[in-house]
Amino acid sequence: MRGHGSWSVGSWKQVSRKRARPLFVLAIGVFVGVMAVAAAWAIDSRVNDGKVLPNLVMADTRLRGMDRAQLEAWVAETAAQFALADVEVRVRGGGEGGESGMEATVEDLGAWVDEVATVERAMARARTGPWFARLWDWGRSFLAPIRMPVDVVVDPERLERVVAERDRGRTDPVEPDIAVRDGRLVGVAGEDGRGINPAALSRALSHSRVTSGSLVIEMAASPVPPRFTQQDADRLAAEAERLATEGLEVAAGGSTATVPAESLREWVRAEAGESSLRLALREDADVLEGLASLLPEAGTRPVDAGFTVSGGQVSITPPRPGTACCAPEAVEALGAALADPAARRGPVALPLRTAEAGRGEDAARALGIVELVGTFTTPHAAGEPRVRNIQLMADTIRGTVVGPGETFSINGIVGRRTREKGYVEAPIISGDYKFEADVGGGVSQFATTMFNAAFFAGLDITEYYMHGLYISRYPYGREATLSFPGPDLKVRNNSPHGVLVWPTYTATSITVSLYSTRFVTSSEQTGQVRVESEAVPPADAPTDPPPEPPGPCVNVTTERTRVYLDGRSVVDRFSGQYAPAEGWSCLTRG
Repeated sequence: MRGHGSWSVGSWKQVSRKRARPLFVLAIGVFVGVMAVAAAWAIDSRVNDGKVLPNLVMADTRLRGMDRAQLEAWVAETAAQFALADVEVRVRGGGEGGESGMEATVEDLGAWVDEVATVERAMARARTGPWFARLWDWGRSFLAPIRMPVDVVVDPERLERVVAERDRGRTDPVEPDIAVRDGRLVGVAGEDGRGINPAALSRALSHSRVTSGSLVIEMAASPVPPRFTQQDADRLAAEAERLATEGLEVAAGGSTATVPAESLREWVRAEAGESSLRLALREDADVLEGLASLLPEAGTRPVDAGFTVSGGQVSITPPRPGTACCAPEAVEALGAALADPAARRGPVALPLRTAEAGRGEDAARALGIVELVGTFTTPHAAGEPRVRNIQLMADTIRGTVVGPGETFSINGIVGRRTREKGYVEAPIISGDYKFEADVGGGVSQFATTMFNAAFFAGLDITEYYMHGLYISRYPYGREATLSFPGPDLKVRNNSPHGVLVWPTYTATSITVSLYSTRFVTSSEQTGQVRVESEAVPPADAPTDPPPEPPGPCVNVTTERTRVYLDGRSVVDRFSGQYAPAEGWSCLTRG
């Protein structure tokens, strides 16, 4: 017995059959529809084989029905128009006025149409590839245009350069750099600019249609990123830091040196090259000054206009230019080496600059070096080693010019006497009044001769030191010893004219002559005072009984009187002390 709400198996099957019937019909309909579309696609593909996709649009032009030949002709014409077109780019939101842009030609931008690639892509659309993709492209072409860009090839570097030059409202991006942080070089990130984005302009060119010989492209101002990244800067900083640590060698005029790491870090920066960041020199770096201090001996020294003496007559010798580190082109040479690692495999060759003489002929003439104002000669035995040293010192000093107010220093000009300079070992008087030997011995005779020439020329003798033992070939109380770095002999030119120092020698004597314009009527020894004091025996002398002194110590003061052209008379004094014999000293130093 069946109650209400009950279902039999038979009734359930009837209902199921009623419900399944519409789904079956729908499925059949879909299948038939798909097959009809596929059939239509197949028929259209067969009928339009070798033609472009229906409703295909390129550069705002509908290309339906074109075969390959027609398409090639259209693309060629489009390419020709494109190549000759002017380009106007209108930019919204750029520049202070809110509207900016640029003008150029397609050729300026380094762009052209790739005709072969454009034709092939157009012909292949919906004709090649998976069947479902082709079917989809074909079907949707009836509902909306299928837009494809023309294949425009752009030289990105040229496009970017032209945009950077002509975008009126552009704010240039700042490329990454390198900088010194905590004593090391590190990368510094760049900053975005704003204006026409070259990549966006390149894409817009592909979708533009030439009308009336011009392309008008409208676009919004957008951030313009730097060409290079923080990572690029970090890599360059690491390279520069390695270079600074290892040392960059430079060479000029026969001299070679290594640029200190601290200097190189301060000099280098990052520069945007065509395809990468590269090392370059900072424009505000004192590179030339740094190189000059690094290679002070490079090149040949200039020679000032000088003087020569013949037969007692003074004549002027012309100046000669020299060379020195470094010419302005050295900055370019060093920058090129930084940019090219291959150029750093050996010392970087730097060009020299011309170094002009400091004193020309007119300046030499104005010094007033025209006559002999003082001279003195001291004798010596011929052929002794000390004679070589005396004559070498004379050759070094000959021709020295002491300007008004300047001070002449023998040690300052000659420096330490060494074997490398040609000096030999000869007798000296040591600080404890003993005769010994040393390289450069005997040159005190030159100092004594110079002392006396300056004495009678009326020049100021500002530093001198007498021998501890009197030597009979020298004037008593009017002489000077010499060693390095001291004692030294210094003479100040207190005249308004230049003074030429002109030593000459024979086998048995040394003469120092001074030439200038006379500024004193006389400069003579006008007195001498000698005061005796007790002598002290040598430290190794016997004490019981003590030796008898060979004589007293003598403190001597020599007086000079100078009479100037204006009638003034000035007296000055020179003092020293003599021990009585070798090894003996004095209770009080002179």
